Amino acid sequence: MAYFNTQIKASEGLRIGKPLIIDVSDPLLEGVYKSSIYDIDFNKKVMKIGMPSSQGQFVPLPAGTRLYVKMVDKSSMYVFQSMVISYEKDQEGFLVTYILFPDNLRKIQRRQFVRVPFFVEGDFIRLKTNETHKFITKDLSAGGLLMVSPCEMTVSEKVVVNMVVCESITLDGVTSQIVRSDRNVQTKHWIYGVEFKDLPRSIEDRIVRYVFVLEQEYRKKIKEEGANP
Repeated sequence: MAYFNTQIKASEGLRIGKPLIIDVSDPLLEGVYKSSIYDIDFNKKVMKIGMPSSQGQFVPLPAGTRLYVKMVDKSSMYVFQSMVISYEKDQEGFLVTYILFPDNLRKIQRRQFVRVPFFVEGDFIRLKTNETHKFITKDLSAGGLLMVSPCEMTVSEKVVVNMVVCESITLDGVTSQIVRSDRNVQTKHWIYGVEFKDLPRSIEDRIVRYVFVLEQEYRKKIKEEGANP
């Protein structure tokens, strides 16, 4: 995977509504949390974000907690150090947290979507024949997936994908295209690279965030296995 690192102004990178991945190294609060940007004050360099959550539970990080924040989008990741100012329930009734951000961010641009090992069953409709077939994924990204199926197809064929990625993400009737194919000589099953064609932006953003968390967990697992042969 090719990465390109550049420094950019915070005003050029930060966007309201973007998902955040927050790393906390404090021993009492250590973990990876999810959030999103609610509002940005570029004059005060203060960001209002949804209260960070872990496994569906909101976590009120106390003032002074240091954070390593990653904002992810379709093709890039913006990284910066931060600190919690405060948290509260705002006027709309949302649990929110206020954090600082610096003048500049580190932008990490990727040539392509990150793919991580991911094994889930689903089905697809082959538009050429209107037949439904089962498949199992091998990896996943916001741009598509790698799937295994006994059904033989040709590159450029269109299919409609249905699968549950996780509890909060479902692909329901996503038009996709076969962009590459290969065959496992042992199982005789076909392996297809599939590109999503009409994935809603909201789903795409959630997959980006979900895959990013999976990637972190995968790298952590590899690191731990390497340290304990």
